[in-house]
Amino acid sequence: MFIFRFIEGLIVKLLLLVILIGVILFFAKDKLLKYYIDTQLAKETGLSMTVEKVHMDPFKGVIAINNITIYHPTIMNNLLLAQITHVEGKIGIWNLFFKKINFDWLEIDISLFQSIESKSGVSTEVYMKKLAENVSLQTGPWEYKGIDQLYLTIGKHQKIDLETPEKIRWLRDLNINRMSFKDVETPGKFLDTINNLLYK
Repeated sequence: MFIFRFIEGLIVKLLLLVILIGVILFFAKDKLLKYYIDTQLAKETGLSMTVEKVHMDPFKGVIAINNITIYHPTIMNNLLLAQITHVEGKIGIWNLFFKKINFDWLEIDISLFQSIESKSGVSTEVYMKKLAENVSLQTGPWEYKGIDQLYLTIGKHQKIDLETPEKIRWLRDLNINRMSFKDVETPGKFLDTINNLLYK
């Protein structure tokens, strides 16, 4: 009898522990996702970034991220690369059961993209194109399967000198408003899509 009571009590305690962990993870999910974006994507690309707010609705599979600031790598003095006001996307919930990350749709609103050029030949355009060739999204046991429908908005694109970053040498209002792209399967293809809009 004692053994049965002991096992019964242990099972109850384990269930309570699982429920407690589940509740903590549910309420901490936004902070955990923010940490992942801040660190993992920076590690993957070599670019540093800050994110103001992340929210995920696990029942709808919708992720919303506000006010992302991305900076160039150290060789470019960590100068501003892009200001993104809003990112929102829907993850394919069914694919998650098979350890696959896939966006049904992803909407990105870039308010400003800043390119750098230097006398030594260092430039954002070269860096972005090399990044598109080499980047791969390492997600551990998960497999990245891309974006079914991508919506891109880009406001301004400006160029500055690495030596005199306070001077804007070139400014263009792109006014690309919610341009649509289908089947963006890889991070490289995603970057190629942006590069083609910025540097065509």
